[in-house]
Amino acid sequence: MLANLFGTVKWEIMIRLFTGIALPPFLYPELAPLRQQAPHVAWQPAQKLHITLRFIGEIEDHKTETMGEKLASVKIPAFRLSLQSVASFFRRRAPSILWLGVEPKEDLVALKAAINAALAELDLPPDSHAAFRPHVTIGKIKPPVKKELADFLETHKNFCTNSFAVKEFSLFESRNGEYMQLCSYPLLAGGL
Repeated sequence: MLANLFGTVKWEIMIRLFTGIALPPFLYPELAPLRQQAPHVAWQPAQKLHITLRFIGEIEDHKTETMGEKLASVKIPAFRLSLQSVASFFRRRAPSILWLGVEPKEDLVALKAAINAALAELDLPPDSHAAFRPHVTIGKIKPPVKKELADFLETHKNFCTNSFAVKEFSLFESRNGEYMQLCSYPLLAGGL
């Protein structure tokens, strides 16, 4: 709080949040060959690899407890996923982000819908990602893009990891380019 001539001004600490699924560390070795073969890519550190479910945005720090209670109410069965196909997002007609697709998508869509429903009562910005394309960002492509990148994408379009169990989702804070897992919320055990 800060008092001035015009009264008391309340300063809120804002934090940038999103919900997601952290990748299990046993998948990292399966991704290592991609790192060795892709040209002109700034790779994401392994501990930052995740699937974003809902970008929440900047909210007041004091609202996180209520948000946590709402997220804890999400009750859907655990499920299995695999990472499939290397692809890129484009910016200004040039590839800029290297990512891995996620299959099957149905369970992720159900989890995202349950998260959105749980958070609906809170005064949050609407979910701005209407067209949900579940993926894991694995790197940023350094310009200029060369033919080797197109060859790499073609070679790895059928890439697939072993499946893994999704037993929880997490609330993350994004600060200065780092992601911190604030809390994890278990899914129902019966789905596996």
